[in-house]
Order: sequence, then C-alpha cells, then structure tokens
Amino acid sequence: MSTLSVNPAELEAFRWSDPNVFIHPAEKISAFVEQLIENSRAPQHERRMYRRHLLSVPVLVRPVDRACRPLDVPFEVLTRDISTTGIGLLHVNPIACAFLALQISGREGDDLRILMRVVRCRPLASFYEIGGRFLLKFSR
Repeated sequence: MSTLSVNPAELEAFRWSDPNVFIHPAEKISAFVEQLIENSRAPQHERRMYRRHLLSVPVLVRPVDRACRPLDVPFEVLTRDISTTGIGLLHVNPIACAFLALQISGREGDDLRILMRVVRCRPLASFYEIGGRFLLKFSR
C-alpha cells in the first residue's frame, strides 16, 4: 500500500465504532453522485444500465475487512469514473483486499463515506484500475 501523507483530520474520518456510518440509502448515494457529476459537467455516452461519468478527484480510501475493520492505513487514490452504483479508481499499487472504505468530498464541503466492494483490479499503463460497487442499505 502507498504511504502518502494524510492530514490527521482526514485520518480521523476512518476511526469509527459503528461501521454503518459507511452504508447509506441508495437515494443519498445517488443524490451525492449526481451533484458531483453536475459540478464536473463531463458528458459521456454509455451503454450500461447506470451511466458512468468521467470524474477525476482525489479520494481517501482505507482497506477494510467484511466486518468493516481497518486492515491498513488510509491512502489517496484518484477517481477515473463514477456512477450511482459504483466507482473506478486509479492508484500506483494494486489492491489486495475485497472492501474499501471511501471518503469522497463534494464541492459544498460535504463528504460521503461509503463502502465499496472491489470487483476488479488490473494494470492500466503505469497505474492500477480498481473498479468497485457501492454497498447500499435497502429499506425494509
């Protein structure tokens, strides 16, 4: 894992006692992502069910296990694309864990902390492309 320097305030975001802080209703994720997309104004043509949008912003991530327990220190990655159901990330190192806790910052100063299940990690030029799906909380 990368050992980039992380602001202590950002590191605090990854100290939690309740893993539910990272699981949100689909509506909240959708609204947050739509706001990011609107601010980026990057139109894309897509054949997928949920349209992906090119987006290049830094995201703080932390590898976690299935129970949301930290496995390593937080580090920064760069987004490649985003949709309301998942995200593509770029990093200089491969990811070996199945889950990542993400902190995505919006322009309004609001943050979305969310869990992602890693579905692929493959080389891309001198980087690794990490693709994942957001873990959603469904209403009963």
